[in-house]
Amino acid sequence: MQRNASCLRVAVVASLLCLGAWSQMVPKETLVFVDDGQAKGVVYLDQPWRSERGALRGAGNDQWLIAERGIEEGDFHITARLTIHGLRKSAARFSFNQHHSFGFEGNHEHVYITNYLTGKLGSSLKHKTAAEIGVQDGKPFLFEVVRKGNAIAIRIDGKEVYRVDVPVYTFDTFGFDPRRAEIQLERFSATGHFSPDKISRTDLGVWHHPKARKQDTKWMGPFVNLPQDEILTVVNVDGGIRAFVSRDDGANWQPAGRIVNDQVRFGIRDGNADTLLLRTTKGTLLCAFLNIFDEKISWNRERQEPNDDMKRYTWLARSFDDGRTWSEVTLIQKGFCGALRDMIQLSTGELVLVGQDMVRNPGRNLSFTYTSTDDGVTWTRSNNMDIGGKGDHAGSIEGTLTERRDGRLWILLRSYHGFFYECFSTDKGLTWTKPVPSTIKASGSPGFLQRLQSGRLCLLWNRFAKGRPKRIGRREELSMAFSEDDGKTWTEPEIILRNKGKRQSYPRLFERRAGELWINVWQGLTFIKLGEQDFVAAPTPAAQ
Repeated sequence: MQRNASCLRVAVVASLLCLGAWSQMVPKETLVFVDDGQAKGVVYLDQPWRSERGALRGAGNDQWLIAERGIEEGDFHITARLTIHGLRKSAARFSFNQHHSFGFEGNHEHVYITNYLTGKLGSSLKHKTAAEIGVQDGKPFLFEVVRKGNAIAIRIDGKEVYRVDVPVYTFDTFGFDPRRAEIQLERFSATGHFSPDKISRTDLGVWHHPKARKQDTKWMGPFVNLPQDEILTVVNVDGGIRAFVSRDDGANWQPAGRIVNDQVRFGIRDGNADTLLLRTTKGTLLCAFLNIFDEKISWNRERQEPNDDMKRYTWLARSFDDGRTWSEVTLIQKGFCGALRDMIQLSTGELVLVGQDMVRNPGRNLSFTYTSTDDGVTWTRSNNMDIGGKGDHAGSIEGTLTERRDGRLWILLRSYHGFFYECFSTDKGLTWTKPVPSTIKASGSPGFLQRLQSGRLCLLWNRFAKGRPKRIGRREELSMAFSEDDGKTWTEPEIILRNKGKRQSYPRLFERRAGELWINVWQGLTFIKLGEQDFVAAPTPAAQ
């Protein structure tokens, strides 16, 4: 009988754990992380904050101060007494998991809210300044975050300024980032159910696969191979967009020609999300890019569709001497292209560039391609690849494509449905089949598909992180898989990058030499190098 009672107790405990109710049986506790300007239980992502005159002081970008214990499911109450200096045009913020943020001031001098803290009510603070909710430059204030049930409320000096339903229960990290301001933190504490293990600094950094190694170079790409074993990249530097060439695998760079010598009307963002490079079989070098000076984000949240002035244009420049001189830039696409992700040359010589735009009724994105038969002089737009939806990120976006051995083109389109959509073209990208779900599960982040010199396909993409809530673990792990049979079967996906609570997404692959793969991510700014042969295994059923 006693043994049966013990078994029953074990079963009850197991059931409670499965139901997520175990933390409710554990008493709440109060932890003090900062007291009278002294660190009592915090972790720093980068440089430690200094204690001075009763406050911990931190300044700069990504100078995170994080509570050393994550907060589990159930109600909680976080309080902090702080002062922000240099508030104007800063992005000082409080964040869960380092990217779900409530910011006190942003680049446009308004309060900002990101990711799942936004909810349906995020627009209620869109046009309010920090002063309007009680935060003033150089003046101390009490900041509180209170969760009761699914509702999270933000309070400033005891007054509730924002409330949102957040059906996500566990926050591995929470804390403050000055982001171009200085934060003086007098006290920081919380009451709730906390994770049993303390967070270490290594928990906050980027992990990469042991068979990969970090690549040390000044710029993140994009890259293209040139003759004589050189590589070329393009960056935004003084006076416009310029090409640079390296003869030692990126250790040193020499300036080449200016693509655009006009820093008033043309510019590109750093990283690899909006710029593409391709050297054709005829030796023509193409640079396609999104111009930041054309850009205007103008989404109408009430109508859930783009305003008439929302735009981000796609431009193209060509070089016939490997980047020393460039042609005048030409406009490929008006409208709004969210990101420029892929451009390839077919075995028959045609060029295919992936584009996208926003439409109304309802407001959504749709994808298409441009095909050139004259080495990039003129381009023909395809039909639309439209999966429907409603919202500023809804629809089909950020496609990546390859040419299959049977001559068909295959494109994978990002969606928020838990998988990539796929389409096929039999006429070199001029027309595409109706989008249908692929067998490749994906988290709603862009992938990158490339044919390697070995003939294999390599796919980089973000699956949902195993064991993590989907809204948290959507972009923190980057996976890689290979296919020997044009995507019918894949090797077992392997995680090659991870940054818990942050992002390792928007990947790009550059095959420097046969089998030598350079992989970088725009969201996370991580750059690694690995060998294809170190990862190739017998193919398995479609990547899961």
